[in-house]
Amino acid sequence: MSVDFIGETFIMKNTILATYQDNTVRFNRDGWINATTAATLHGKRVDQWLNSSSTQQHLLELAIIGFHVDDLIQVHRGRTGGTWLHPKLATEFARWIDLKFAIWCGLIIERLLREKLTEKLRYELAYERLVNTREIASRSGKELAKWRWAKPGLEYEVAHWEHQMQLTLGLDMPS
Repeated sequence: MSVDFIGETFIMKNTILATYQDNTVRFNRDGWINATTAATLHGKRVDQWLNSSSTQQHLLELAIIGFHVDDLIQVHRGRTGGTWLHPKLATEFARWIDLKFAIWCGLIIERLLREKLTEKLRYELAYERLVNTREIASRSGKELAKWRWAKPGLEYEVAHWEHQMQLTLGLDMPS
């Protein structure tokens, strides 16, 4: 088995497509696997794995240490939809399919999680800068628009009270 699989991996939005034995397996940047497509490629069904006693026991043990099923299994619709499994379940699922496939999945997930730390951090920092700058620009634009409309009234009010002050104090009277 070759470990050069990452060379055949490319990113499509948040979905990473990896090639295993000329078949495309979908992961996401957090190491989740699209179990629906992986099972289909091997002539199996995810629900068979989910309903097996060993899987139920595995989920029970994970629940005991604090994981909720919704944190481990997600179902999505659409082009990249299907049943997605958390990395804590992905390797068990992959082992159910095939031992070599499980080893390959483990390597992919490990690589994704290791690289995710730097890439995800960079992404989050860039995204945070984008959002903050957009909010500042939006506030600035709103405030500039408010100023544009308020300025004539404020200038009139200042001129009015300046004139009133001069009248009251007699500053505009000739000596």
